[in-house]
Order: sequence, then C-alpha cells, then structure tokens
Amino acid sequence: MRLDRFLANQPHCSHRQARLLLASGRVQVNGQAVRDGTCDIRVFDHVSLDGQTLQ
Repeated sequence: MRLDRFLANQPHCSHRQARLLLASGRVQVNGQAVRDGTCDIRVFDHVSLDGQTLQ
C-alpha cells in the first residue's frame, strides 16, 4: 500500500494532512524519515508519526 494512502486511512488524518505530514518529514518508515508518499509499505514495516507507532 502507498504510504500516503495508509496515512489518509488513519482516523485522525485526511489526504491533505497526510501530504503535509510527509512534506514536513514527520513520518518515519523503519526508522528513516520518508517524504515520498508513493513509497510502498508492507505489512511488517514499522511506520511512525512523531515517535508514535502507527503500524
């Protein structure tokens, strides 16, 4: 699943907010900041937002 779509599916986040979060570098995948929303994430990837684990 694409990272931007994953974020937009979270209850506290819209599509616009997901783009802003990615642009500001607040999202990390497996410990690395990701700014590209088209990045594919898998089931076992660790996704976090401001240190809070989302997946």
